[in-house]
Amino acid sequence: MADQTEDIVQEFEMRRDPEEEYFMLAVLANKMIHSEEHDPEYVYEINAKKLFAQVKSLKIPFHRWYQWLETRFAHL
Repeated sequence: MADQTEDIVQEFEMRRDPEEEYFMLAVLANKMIHSEEHDPEYVYEINAKKLFAQVKSLKIPFHRWYQWLETRFAHL
């Protein structure tokens, strides 16, 4: 029983924060869209971790993140 509990705890600790996971997928989607429409080289310069830190510091609600990212990508 102790081994099962330890395995569950380890699996939980290895998982990424669901908000961060959603944000990273939204960044990936925007990178894919913009690389199809524009020069794909510049999307490699975009740092998703920095954008995530920025969106969290601005206290933007998660349901507005995708729109915020679209705006950011449009200005690049």
